[in-house]
Amino acid sequence: MVFLKAGGINMILIWSDYLEYLNDIGDRFNEVPCVYKIAIPNPNNQNLMVVYVGQTNNLKRRVGEHLNIDIENNEELFNIISSGNSFISVAIVRTQQERDGAEKSLYNHYSQLGELVNDPNHIPNVPLLNINFNN
Repeated sequence: MVFLKAGGINMILIWSDYLEYLNDIGDRFNEVPCVYKIAIPNPNNQNLMVVYVGQTNNLKRRVGEHLNIDIENNEELFNIISSGNSFISVAIVRTQQERDGAEKSLYNHYSQLGELVNDPNHIPNVPLLNINFNN
């Protein structure tokens, strides 16, 4: 849901529960446009720690690409996912413009925590959106 508010655009994202990122993860998703967060267990507590944010117009394809070293050019992300102890949460976002803004906002939020493995050169150079980071 997107709505205008003084000071910018607000977007309410409906996040899925975190699912374990297993080799068959692509079989669990449809070809939907979305933004997503990949997380690992925080070694200091029981919480999940977001280590990567992304967007795609085809989630089924993209989750498989992250598992293929010939396609995934972020070796650190590939190693995290291949370790078998990572999780993914997604929120459907239909338009490219909204996905760009949401991804930029996710990156801005989680990079302040210092744990992201994203390449900052691949983050869209667009205005931030006011979004929720959890349900």
